[in-house]
Amino acid sequence: MLSKLKDMDVASTSETPWDLWIDYQSCDDDGLTHGDLSHARVGLVVKPGMDLIVGNEDADLANAEVVRVVDGIVFLQVKSDLVTQPSK
Repeated sequence: MLSKLKDMDVASTSETPWDLWIDYQSCDDDGLTHGDLSHARVGLVVKPGMDLIVGNEDADLANAEVVRVVDGIVFLQVKSDLVTQPSK
């Protein structure tokens, strides 16, 4: 499986409210959203079954469960209605 995420420039995740930057439109036929570990919060160890806060600068934050991790790509089941937005 190929991912387009390797060539993307992403703002530093250390300055953002999410654990993992994702492109919500990067879904596969199983309905899983893909994220690249290089876009994870510094020091985050990602394992299947854990919940992450995911997001990007153009969309609301979401809760997502890690389904699997393969070759640096995180496959997530996004549960967008379960995250409370941080106060500004």
